[in-house]
Amino acid sequence: MKVTGLWLNNPATQQVMSMLAGGGFQAFAVGGCVRNALLKIAVNDVDIATNAHPEQVIALAKNIGLKTVPTGIEHGTITVVCDNTGFEVTTFRKDIETDGRRAVVAFAETLDEDAHRRDFTVNALYVDQDGTVTDPLGGLVDIAARKSASSTMPVTASAKITCAFCGFSLSRVVWRCSCGDRCRRPGGMC
Repeated sequence: MKVTGLWLNNPATQQVMSMLAGGGFQAFAVGGCVRNALLKIAVNDVDIATNAHPEQVIALAKNIGLKTVPTGIEHGTITVVCDNTGFEVTTFRKDIETDGRRAVVAFAETLDEDAHRRDFTVNALYVDQDGTVTDPLGGLVDIAARKSASSTMPVTASAKITCAFCGFSLSRVVWRCSCGDRCRRPGGMC
């Protein structure tokens, strides 16, 4: 499946993604921008996931004259400013320890590891520079069914806002258990 839109075709988006790819790294638009594009909802910002580490992102941006801001460098996030637009570029991450709200994270090597730490399957949809969607957790099925599946997150205020914004019913929230099955147990723990 492919997606397109001004958010992805924007020269600034393409420049930041090309910067990473040109450095030998993966670059994927991820999360709300992909979810919103698939739901035909306005995309207001583009977050990018990559296997490049923060210091590599900073060096690549500097090499092509782009400004960087260490927004959340301890969590792997650097904001790259291109044409007056900020792009949060975050290194793939994995949870080392979590209580369902806060997590100790480490940098991950793969998109799949990164996907498993995201709050909802519909926010674990990735799009490469040409618009090809990668869906490691079944988020496309959940979008089609207008439900939201989670790996370990409790229903928080943020989750309620996301569900309401996307037109998902909270009564239809399905948890994805750590064993890979779907159930309705809070936290998805078997």
